[in-house]
Amino acid sequence: TSQKDIDRLVEDYRQTLIMRQLDQYYVDKELVTDITDRQIAAHYRMHSSQFVLDHHKVRGIVVRVSDKFRNTSALGEAMRSVSIDGMAELNAFVEKHSLQMSDLTSEWTTFSDFLSYLPTVRTRSYDNLLQKGKVQSMKSDDVVFYFLISDVVKKGSVAPLECVEDDIRRMLYAERRSEIVKRYE
Repeated sequence: TSQKDIDRLVEDYRQTLIMRQLDQYYVDKELVTDITDRQIAAHYRMHSSQFVLDHHKVRGIVVRVSDKFRNTSALGEAMRSVSIDGMAELNAFVEKHSLQMSDLTSEWTTFSDFLSYLPTVRTRSYDNLLQKGKVQSMKSDDVVFYFLISDVVKKGSVAPLECVEDDIRRMLYAERRSEIVKRYE
C-alpha cells in the first residue's frame, strides 16, 4: 500500500505541475502588464475601505542645531516656508549655517520612524506632536531638534494613494492573472 500511495502522490504532483505550466502558458500569452495611473486611482476610490491605516503617517523636516545657535527665528521662518516647491529657501539656510537636516517631505513615513530622528523615549506617547505646519522643538544635551510636520494622516484614516500604489498595482496584476486562469479552466 505504501508504494501505491507514493505512486498516487507522484501522479498528483505531476498533474499539478502540468496544470501550473498550462496556466502560465495562457497567462504569458494574454496578460497585459500595463496598469495605468487611472486604473490605480479608480481601484483606490472603489476600495478605499481596504486601505485604512493602523498607524499615523507623516511627512516633515527635522533640523538639528547646537543649543548655542542664535538664529532660531529665521530658522523657524524658513521651515514654515516649506512647500512642494519651497524647499530652496530652507536648503539655502541650512547650507549657509552648516546645519544638519533630515528631509522627510518627499515620501510618507510612519510617525514612529519620524520620531526616530528626535530624542524620544519609546515608552512615551508623542501623539500631541502631530500638529501640521507648526515648528516644534526638543532639546537633548547640547543639541536642539527643530521639526515641522508638513502633512499628517492619522491612524484609522484612509492611507494616501502614494502609500498603497504599489500594493494596488500588485492586486490588479493578480486579478488579471486570476481571470485568465479561470477563463481557461
